Amino acid sequence: MVDSKALANLILELNISRRNSRSYPKGHQVIDAALNKVLNSYAGLRKTGEEIVIGVACDALLLGDTPLEKTNLIYRDFARVLYERGIGALVLRRELTLEELRSFIAILGTEREEIYRAGGIGAVWESSGIAALGIREIRYDLFTATEEAAIAAFEHHAKLNLSGYPKFPADWRLNLCSHLTMISDFFDATRTRRSYREPLALDEITTMMLGMAGSELHPVLTRNFIHILYNLKNPS
Repeated sequence: MVDSKALANLILELNISRRNSRSYPKGHQVIDAALNKVLNSYAGLRKTGEEIVIGVACDALLLGDTPLEKTNLIYRDFARVLYERGIGALVLRRELTLEELRSFIAILGTEREEIYRAGGIGAVWESSGIAALGIREIRYDLFTATEEAAIAAFEHHAKLNLSGYPKFPADWRLNLCSHLTMISDFFDATRTRRSYREPLALDEITTMMLGMAGSELHPVLTRNFIHILYNLKNPS
């Protein structure tokens, strides 16, 4: 039986450590103190020695088929970080070393595009040397979805000019649903509060989107999206 209080404490300390690693220079005492708190929390959770598998959805953590406090913002934020990097489950196997923890935090701080360019989360994890923790990659090919949703899940990081990922031939034509998903995904990512920043203002987001229209985002769909946003904000 997993100690829910100990698990909550571990996830809290992991989130703090992740934020500190982004905010302070390498080797700073604040980073080291946060890492040690994670190790203590991890040891407290792993007292029984049993393997613990934490499932990951796009904005939720699970034990078995049961979501962990779906309204908990810390859980949701940590789930998004794992999910965006292609991690479908995190497996706590045995005692965690400081160096393994440093490597794990470094992976969580790596942008998903960089992870893809390195061969995906599986390749990155294998090269990290982390043995105390394991992961299970998200298998997009096993998702049950409509054809359009499956295509959008596959294509929506490619960008209009195909400079994103995965890599496609130069003559590849992206699906309409993929273009729509790119736009909504960018808006959601910038408008949503994260542990490391507040949501951006609507005017700032739309300025960014217009700057990307024609290169990274579909120009006509982007302008229509912005037009709808402002109509909703200021109905006539």
